[in-house]
Amino acid sequence: MLETATVYKEKFRKTVKSLLGRIMMTKIDNIWSLIVYVYLLVITFCRLIAGATKLGSNCDQEKDVAVYLFVKAGLGVFFWITFLVLGCSGRMKRDLDKNLFVELYIYVDSLFGFAWFIVGMVWIFGNYSSMKSTCPLFVIGWDFHFINFAMFLAVLYLIFFIAIFIYAMYKLCEEDEVVVL
Repeated sequence: MLETATVYKEKFRKTVKSLLGRIMMTKIDNIWSLIVYVYLLVITFCRLIAGATKLGSNCDQEKDVAVYLFVKAGLGVFFWITFLVLGCSGRMKRDLDKNLFVELYIYVDSLFGFAWFIVGMVWIFGNYSSMKSTCPLFVIGWDFHFINFAMFLAVLYLIFFIAIFIYAMYKLCEEDEVVVL
């Protein structure tokens, strides 16, 4: 049983490294990679700006969503800057293979990001209708565009997470090819 756990742990580590390799070690000179990176960075900075502008809101539910967006963006900025610097300097593959800190950072960031995503989904989707009815009472000139934008970002992240999860499960459950000579 311990051997099986060790095998799956190694397959999991290889899957994570393979996934990050496909995402982060693509050359920046490829136009599609550049478009994806710019898109993800723009979404991250939009989260940061939207969250920062609503942190001082008088509506508690809106403030919760702003905190979610702001923290999620902070994690994203740190993640993308770190990995773009490593990727552009050509150290990503070496650091993924030999630097345990980079691997642990990925796991910790992913686990906290996933837990924070669940909290954000509860705050966004759980308070959506009540926020649309109560926030106009606390904030003069309140409109619903902020919560709709937060919902849009949450759905985008959910789609991204599901795609990554399906790919990771596929790679994890993939049988290793046996070469017969």
